[in-house]
Amino acid sequence: MPGRSAFSVSATSSNLDGLVNGPGFQEVLRDKQLVPYLRSLGVRYLAQPISTLRGVAEGRYDSFSFKYRSHQYGMESDGIFLRRRSEVYRSPPFSLGGRTAAFIIWRLTE
Repeated sequence: MPGRSAFSVSATSSNLDGLVNGPGFQEVLRDKQLVPYLRSLGVRYLAQPISTLRGVAEGRYDSFSFKYRSHQYGMESDGIFLRRRSEVYRSPPFSLGGRTAAFIIWRLTE
């Protein structure tokens, strides 16, 4: 899906697959510096398939804190605060691992 979303969006996008498994990024997660790190890179949008958070995939939420997991350090990052009103794209629902899922793009705000 990342490639398809990058193709259809008229903005610069970066696929983070290689980055997230690197030691530098894992340290950012461990040190709970994800939000400052993303700001330092000028990241303005977050695209993510969502299935595990009750109500988010279905659009029944106001806001939530999304965290990435560092498997290297066995812990979660600091949270990225995401609001329903900041969604700029939401896919039709689909099944992912037997759960309702949606691919969502949020505009990151201060």
